Order: sequence, then C-alpha cells, then structure tokens
Amino acid sequence: KAHYAFDANQLRLALIWQGDFIDASKHWLDRGAGFQGPAGESVVALADGAPFAVLADEMTPWPKETGHKAGYQFEGYDLDATLRPTLRYRWEELEVTDLIVAVDGKPAPHLERKLIFKGTLKSGTYYRAAASKKIEAAGDGAWKLDGGLTIKLDRPARLRTVGGTMELLVPVSGPYLTQTYLW
Repeated sequence: KAHYAFDANQLRLALIWQGDFIDASKHWLDRGAGFQGPAGESVVALADGAPFAVLADEMTPWPKETGHKAGYQFEGYDLDATLRPTLRYRWEELEVTDLIVAVDGKPAPHLERKLIFKGTLKSGTYYRAAASKKIEAAGDGAWKLDGGLTIKLDRPARLRTVGGTMELLVPVSGPYLTQTYLW
C-alpha cells in the first residue's frame, strides 16, 4: 500500500502515496487522454529537477536543466518475479539502476530506494535527496521535511539553502546509495 510515480523525462521520483493505487477507468474510456492521479491518500509531490549534478562547490546552484538537455537517457526497466520494476538510466558516463520497493511498515507502509552506480563518477558529483522550504535533522541519518515526509539516508548528507530553498545533498561515492521515504 505504498506507491510511487517515476518521471522518465526528468529521471526523478515524482510522487509517492499510500493506500489505493489509481482508478484507471478514465483511460479505458474514449481515448484515455489526460493525467490520472493517485487514488490513495498521503500524496507527496517531490521536487522537480535532475537527481544528480557535478557542483564546483557546495553553494553552486542546482542545475535547472533536466532530461536529455542535462545529459540523461532513460534506458527502460526490468521486471522481477513479482513484477516489481527496476529502472535503468544513464547520466553522462554514469549508469544508474534504481530499485524502489514498498515495505509493509508500522504505523504505515514506506518506500526503500536503492540507487546502484556503475561507470565513471566525476569529482564533485552530488545526489539531491530532497528539496523543500524546510528540512530539519531528525537523528540517525533521518531528515524531516516541511510537508511531513521523513527521508533516511545510509550516509551523511549536507544541508544547504540556496535561493530560499533548502536542499539535502549527498556526495556520490561508492557503488550504491540507499534512501528510505517515511510519511
């Protein structure tokens, strides 16, 4: 009962929610045009923008370009035995495998995301784990966002404010990064 929508144009996690998935009947009628939003509750829209960037320093603004203009290429997905997708995309010379798994948790379900990296990592490469008006440290690698979302990371992150927006940046090193979404 934890779901997500992935934006294959910007190569980012766009929405997360709990409860029911979607009511697809809109697409079974007529020509099926238009956006069909989540049918569940606790819908959280995540920040627009590219997930990775090379920054000259910690105060360099996050790039505005996304998708192909920013050097990204969506390479599809693979389904496991339970039909759970593993997303694949490339950013310049870095191959990313993105596995997002729903976990039946208490008091509510949550999502665990594992980003696996292969290829060339440039010095100064960061992953933007979150962008929000307010982000606060919650202890043990967890960060609380103003919208009620808590993000937990498996490694230290850097909190910064640029242009009135707080951003949680993780230096990309090593073969993988794990992020948990609790809300």
